[in-house]
Amino acid sequence: EVNGSATNTSSNGESDATIDFSLSNIATTSSTNSSITLSNIKDGGAYTLITTDTSLNTVVTFNAGSSYTIHYMGTVARTFGKRHLYSFIVAGTDVYVTMATEN
Repeated sequence: EVNGSATNTSSNGESDATIDFSLSNIATTSSTNSSITLSNIKDGGAYTLITTDTSLNTVVTFNAGSSYTIHYMGTVARTFGKRHLYSFIVAGTDVYVTMATEN
């Protein structure tokens, strides 16, 4: 909750399959796992995850704990040789995921 202006902290870099969004709302990961856990997300939050490993052609699934339901909005398999950006919008207990692929 913010009263006034807000700024984001620097992105946090991860190498495992658990992303801690209490460190920043922007994170990168080099994980090659096809299942990634999102921790410390909050209702009303907007988060971004950038995958830096380019060696996979897999669909990535996300888990945010039993109290959240993940909804995939136009997500497809990762493309070999490309980085991917995932955006998460949390509305109540629903987490909406969209993705973009590097050109």
